[in-house]
Amino acid sequence: MNHMTASLAELAAAYTEDGELSAGEVRNLRERLFADRTIDSDEINVVFGINDKVSGNTKNHPTWPALFADVLSAYYLADGKVTQEESDELFTRISANGSVDAPERVALYTILNSGAQMPTSFREKATKLLNG
Repeated sequence: MNHMTASLAELAAAYTEDGELSAGEVRNLRERLFADRTIDSDEINVVFGINDKVSGNTKNHPTWPALFADVLSAYYLADGKVTQEESDELFTRISANGSVDAPERVALYTILNSGAQMPTSFREKATKLLNG
């Protein structure tokens, strides 16, 4: 399957079938997701879905959390700030399964420390999750 021509949904299904992400799969996802230099809502949905399927697997390639953080940062910081609506959406998605996994922690840390404008509530919630 060619990672640049297959649908993102097909890639996600194929890459998560075994419950883990390899170095090549993470590399292919990065290339595909950033091919147009933007992340859209469909892509963010797929990336959250991938993370849900591989969350907690210690065999995931160590570059997965960084890619997850980069994708979330590109999406939520596209305009240089995090709005209250974006903050609410992000925390709803991250807390949907009742826990915050390593890729989600890296994403929160990256966004929190980006220097972007964000609601005080985002800073407080992110800090609490990262320290809790």
